[in-house]
Amino acid sequence: MSADKPKFGFKTTFAATAKPSDPEALFNSLKSRSAKIQALWAHQADVLRAYTKTHVNTSDVALQLPTGSGKTLVGLLIAEYRRRALDHRVLYLCPTRQLVNQVQAQAVSYGIAASACLPSEYPALGEYQRSQTVAISTYSALFNTNPRFDDPQTIILDDAHSAEEFIARLWSVEISRRDHAALFTAIVHLLTPLLDSSFVGGLADSSPSPDILANVEMLPHPLLLEQEKALEDLIAAHLPEKDDQSYPFSKLRGAARSCSLFISWGSVLLRPLIPPTSSHRPFAGARQRVFMSATLGDAGELERLSGVAKIARIPAPEGWEQGASGRRLFLMPNAALKEPEALQVALDAVKTVDRALVLTPRFAVADEFVAKLGKQGTKTLRPTDVESSLDAFKTATDTALVLANRYDGLDLPGDDCRLLIFLGLPAGTNLVERFLLSRMNAGVLLRDRIRTRLTQGIGRCCRGATDYAAVILIGSKLVDFCAKKDIRQGLHTELQAELEFGLENSQKLPAEGFAELLSLFLKQGDEWKGAEQAILAIASGKKREAEALSRTLADVAAAEVEYSYSLWQGDYAQAKAKARAVSDKLGGIELAPYRAFWHYLEGVAAWYEGKAANSQPLLQHAKDCFVTAGRCSRYISWFSRLASRLQLPADNAALNQLDALSVERLLRWLDRVGLHGKDFERRLAEMTDQLGKSESTPFELGLEALGTVLGVEATRPSGDGAPDGVWRFSPKHYIAFEAKSDETPSDSVSLSTVRQANGHAQWVRTNMKPDSDASIVTVVVTPRRTLSREAKPLCGELRYMNIRDIRSLAERAAAAIRAARSQFHSELGEEAGDILFKQYQAQEVTASEVAAELTGRPVSELSVP
Repeated sequence: MSADKPKFGFKTTFAATAKPSDPEALFNSLKSRSAKIQALWAHQADVLRAYTKTHVNTSDVALQLPTGSGKTLVGLLIAEYRRRALDHRVLYLCPTRQLVNQVQAQAVSYGIAASACLPSEYPALGEYQRSQTVAISTYSALFNTNPRFDDPQTIILDDAHSAEEFIARLWSVEISRRDHAALFTAIVHLLTPLLDSSFVGGLADSSPSPDILANVEMLPHPLLLEQEKALEDLIAAHLPEKDDQSYPFSKLRGAARSCSLFISWGSVLLRPLIPPTSSHRPFAGARQRVFMSATLGDAGELERLSGVAKIARIPAPEGWEQGASGRRLFLMPNAALKEPEALQVALDAVKTVDRALVLTPRFAVADEFVAKLGKQGTKTLRPTDVESSLDAFKTATDTALVLANRYDGLDLPGDDCRLLIFLGLPAGTNLVERFLLSRMNAGVLLRDRIRTRLTQGIGRCCRGATDYAAVILIGSKLVDFCAKKDIRQGLHTELQAELEFGLENSQKLPAEGFAELLSLFLKQGDEWKGAEQAILAIASGKKREAEALSRTLADVAAAEVEYSYSLWQGDYAQAKAKARAVSDKLGGIELAPYRAFWHYLEGVAAWYEGKAANSQPLLQHAKDCFVTAGRCSRYISWFSRLASRLQLPADNAALNQLDALSVERLLRWLDRVGLHGKDFERRLAEMTDQLGKSESTPFELGLEALGTVLGVEATRPSGDGAPDGVWRFSPKHYIAFEAKSDETPSDSVSLSTVRQANGHAQWVRTNMKPDSDASIVTVVVTPRRTLSREAKPLCGELRYMNIRDIRSLAERAAAAIRAARSQFHSELGEEAGDILFKQYQAQEVTASEVAAELTGRPVSELSVP
């Protein structure tokens, strides 16, 4: 027998190694780590000790470590500790492929056994399954219908707040007008009888206005229940088998009633309000889930986005809010300039630096900005260009990286990027948020979410204590949000000071002033030193405090999650109880819209239970909940329309609905015009000037502007026989105008004028397609006070308004909205509807009062000379 060494021998190098006692001890044993990493920072050790002492066996735990504080090392140490000490299969999740590669490179430098495992590229999958390496992958690798990681025992969720869309996507079927044209059209046709006629008209518009594009409707759940099978059959028939949406549809088929259906011009979205992650075995089966974020938030958003009712928290180390996190100069052009001029400040700023990062809430906004950058010759990179690495951006010049709905997971320290542009309020990133904001006026729910995204985004280009970057905030809504003191109070103290400094320095500044301040900041010379001392002085008097409203919302988060599971599981009685538990805790005027929404959701559960049991008492309970929702927030027209659709008691119907709709429109208009800058007063002055003229064109434009200030949908039609203006108060209430501002007061209303006016109602019916039973009243506006004898027999139902009364109406409307706006200071809170309505009541210009005033006097009652 040969004594030669065998070609194939036994493996003996896999013998068990010593199990670490805790993550901190593990770090000390990592002898192969980079020489640059000599020791844990004090705050990293504090977090790891808190984890070891209390949360090793906690099923769900969240830890917060600010930007630049070494969060990844802490997460990897917990992951490696649980792999070695507990023999767990450990999965470390990141939002993007680029972050997977970045975390894997960091793991190598720490001496931790971790492997990048990207979808369709799983060379290390076997080692992960044998607990020989920590697998690093994307959220999409776990949250899909056939995950390769089907039984992880520990899951580390990095940048947890960025995971919202990745998690929800598994239970979201979004039918796009662009990608699923035939199916989108079929769904719209199915729902047309159940939707507001003007909303359906907007969906049919091939060149929609910004208002139509922003509009989102939610189909009431009782109507969704009626159409559940038809909707599911439509989707099943039209959706290709390998389409991206076919996979989540397989999760939702048969469960549409447990979801909400949102409709917009661009897409239709079917999804649960809160993702039922406990129904996804690879996620639910883990022994521990660790959520990591630079900002955990105070309002329970982590629970809502993850579908986990209770998550224990390890807060950021004590005193972190007093520590330096680099320096930012905030510039807010909208505080001094009109929107186009403010946007140009940002475009000009991009040309002064090598690289700029641009963050936007939606892809459409990003596309528009990219087009503007292209016109000025700036090169742009998009998400696909940095999918695996940021190197293409870091080595570029005269380049902007433009990203949508991505506020975390980018490390661009030092000279990598000195300019960040925040383009728009980081809200409304999906149809659910847009509905809650625009139709439910529930911005208070999203406030903490917005604050978190703002904090995350701001940290992309300022990664350490000595780093610095300029941040340009674009958009009146974003500036208004940052101007609100109680919003800022929940932020890091130096960030509070930086925002306050930026607000003060942006007031009454011309465009060239912003350019000069940016230049002085980037030079970091003597001129900046005084500004630096001013910021430090402001910060010394600040402290971080969670909003009281955030604490209330955090208290109800668990019940909200449990409601969603009960609905998903068909336990409607339990869902009812959980919804009541939520609404009972949502007290006060600011939470009234969200409280109303939860009264409605209790009604949904009762309706489903009543239909299943054929129980009239349960159905009546549901109707009572819907009525209570309407009473709770009478300025939300969605509830009044729900009452009409379900033939509920008319608490919010008829003329009250006009007032609810007008307040909604006024809030949206103020949102666009902004609570800072000159645009508001400019528009009011322009309206007054136009209505004061006798020439027809400016007067008609003023009439259109007046309708806007009164909260009605005002248009100035064109073409033969068209009215000089149309005000749409609701789908069933229209007023058309025949305006004769250029007439002499001494003469009488003529036969020609009456004949012209008599055709306007039919014009509206033919061209504006109102509801078949809509009331259309035509008002003749003129300085004349008498009626010609030959016109009197033909006056019919025409109404009369003297031009002086129109001008008086404009004065009262302007006074009302000025008074309301002065009370908002720097915010449009949930009490804004109440403030607006009371001021309009005081001036007798609510929509219902205006409608009555305009239609109160028939033309036929004018005296005949």
